[in-house]
Amino acid sequence: MDNLKSKFLLFSLIILLFLSVYAIAAAESDNVISDAQNDLKLSEDTITDDVKLNEDSSDDDVLSKVDTDSSDDIADEKPADIKNKLGAGTSKVTVIFHKMSSDGEVTDSVTNEISSTWGIGMAKFNNQVANKKYSDFVYENEHWVFDHWEDADGNKITGTQTIVATGEDFEVHYYAKYTHTPLGTLRVTYNDNFGHGSSSMNYTDHNTAYKHTFNVPADYPEDKVVFKYWEREDTGEKFNAGDTLTVKPSEFDGKELNITVNAIYDIKTVVTLDEVTDYTGNVVDITAKVEDAFGNPLNGGTATLTIDYGNNNAETYTAEVNDGKAEFKDITLGAPGDYPSKVEYTGYDDPDSSEGRNTYLASEGESEVHVLPLNTTTESDDVSGTVGEKVDITADITDQNGDPVQNGTAVLKINGKEYTAEVKNGKATFTGVELPSKSTEATIEYEGNDYYNPSNTTIKVTVTQLDEPDDDDNPTPDPDEPSTDSNGTDANGTDSNPKEPNDSKITEKVKKAIPAAGNPIVLLAIASVILGSAVSLRRRK
Repeated sequence: MDNLKSKFLLFSLIILLFLSVYAIAAAESDNVISDAQNDLKLSEDTITDDVKLNEDSSDDDVLSKVDTDSSDDIADEKPADIKNKLGAGTSKVTVIFHKMSSDGEVTDSVTNEISSTWGIGMAKFNNQVANKKYSDFVYENEHWVFDHWEDADGNKITGTQTIVATGEDFEVHYYAKYTHTPLGTLRVTYNDNFGHGSSSMNYTDHNTAYKHTFNVPADYPEDKVVFKYWEREDTGEKFNAGDTLTVKPSEFDGKELNITVNAIYDIKTVVTLDEVTDYTGNVVDITAKVEDAFGNPLNGGTATLTIDYGNNNAETYTAEVNDGKAEFKDITLGAPGDYPSKVEYTGYDDPDSSEGRNTYLASEGESEVHVLPLNTTTESDDVSGTVGEKVDITADITDQNGDPVQNGTAVLKINGKEYTAEVKNGKATFTGVELPSKSTEATIEYEGNDYYNPSNTTIKVTVTQLDEPDDDDNPTPDPDEPSTDSNGTDANGTDSNPKEPNDSKITEKVKKAIPAAGNPIVLLAIASVILGSAVSLRRRK
């Protein structure tokens, strides 16, 4: 029985050992198969990525996932080594190119998502600086020329750059490196003051001469100026339309050369002469305004004023132009009339400018001088005398300046009669003027002439009657008063002159009340008073 148990135990151990060996063998077989499958899959991925990247790089960017040398190296490696080199997973890679221009630093970038490698060929680098804007320019007064590319570690880029995926996103920076040297600068300024104004430019190309061909300035005011030529200010060299200014690089190498070229014009001028109105013989000042065509006062040149009085009689006066004015002083005006006047301006060259620059052209202005006759005043004293008396009457005639009028005729008008007298040295005397029968007024008129305006005055003429009767002694009878006979009895038989004690007093009062002129109404009133008094006295008796 014990033997049987021993045999059973031994048999179980043998079966257990067999099963363990089988399990170990099966596990090792699975590992080998799995490694082989993984290697195969990695190779397929690599091939797929290579194909895809080659398709994406068909343009001018010349992007290749793996350069030739790297591919050969990887092809010789074992699957396990390839896995370690390519990393694990996919990376989003941004390549940033740093370069310069005349405005300073400029960046350009390209982004790609890779799961293995990304090759950036030299064509891509060269294309970044193909434009001269990034390869040959002036920045901060220095000449910059591209030399080479470097990576972030300062290594010079000489061939294709391979970027390997790491499973994380990252950036790769490349830097364009330049040589730069200080350069001389040519600055040319064009002054076209009457067209487009002043403009300037800087020129720093030391390989090519600077050239500029001149034209007639555009849009300059032809009604105000006349274009002549362009002139280089430092040398005086003149350029007509079509001529070329040439400056060689050697002229501004290592320094700053400033050249100013001016457009040269003849500037038109304007003379303004106002009309003058004043009296003959007066002394006046006449001023002409002299400006350029832009309204600026001029300070140079000579002006000549001519007043043409006719009959080959012209007066001329000369004055210098200062502060935009030509002042002609102490001009004595001639005979009354309207006369043409003219100012002729010579023009001048601006002494503050070079030869021929800003020449102010000659011009002239016209106007008129109106000479007026002098105003006059006629005066005379009042006259008195008797009826029919002949008297001399003198009038004093002066001009507006108080000076005696030298000529002309005066007329005295009195009581329908006229007397004429010539004016000599301010006086007109009318002789043998007969006074009228009664007091009146007389008018004296100075007729005037080309030099003097007419004038007049009125005087009083008082006439005294010869042997004129006294009205108090010979009262004028009242036609309405009843007539009386020599006995003092009126038509009704009434005694009109009763001899009463008070009759003489009443009569005396009545006499005093009767005016000398014999007014009928007054006489009628007095007669009524007398009549009433008489009736009253009769009743008292």
